[in-house]
Amino acid sequence: MYMKFLFSLFFIIYSITASAFQPTTWKSTVEKGKGSISIYWNGSEPFIFYDASGKIVGIEHDVIEGFSAYLKQTQNIDLEINWIRAKSFGNTLALIQNEKKPGFLGTSAFSITDERKLIVDFSAPYLADIAVLISSENIPIVSVESDFKSAFSKFTAISIKGTTYEKKIKEIRKRFSMDF
Repeated sequence: MYMKFLFSLFFIIYSITASAFQPTTWKSTVEKGKGSISIYWNGSEPFIFYDASGKIVGIEHDVIEGFSAYLKQTQNIDLEINWIRAKSFGNTLALIQNEKKPGFLGTSAFSITDERKLIVDFSAPYLADIAVLISSENIPIVSVESDFKSAFSKFTAISIKGTTYEKKIKEIRKRFSMDF
């Protein structure tokens, strides 16, 4: 059942990407029994990252490699995957937005937002998008919103540029009149 979902998910992505530029790309892949996709990615552990040996690993890597194995097993299609490391999270999104050739996808733990839907297509989400604030165990747990500013006002907030996390931190900064 899970593999059927993966096949459907990536068939949709591949079809949308290929049909926008060359409608026969998927057809050609099926006819030839082989094809290729290129994946722009930027590290976001545990989703996709280099392990200690320099190998690309993670949830999103496994899903895409699993899709390739599924195609081989069920359709006898060899799918070559070309992993292309982007310079940053924002660069990954820009590369996909500006790519004009078929068969290019992107992965980097993207949140689906209305703004991003205007510039790229998304597959169905495979995971709920839940943001959390992480702090040192030396910082008290805040259970009442009014205690937030006093607990965190002397600290520095860190996020990844261009992400929904960055947007949330900016909202918190504005809401509580904080300078971090």
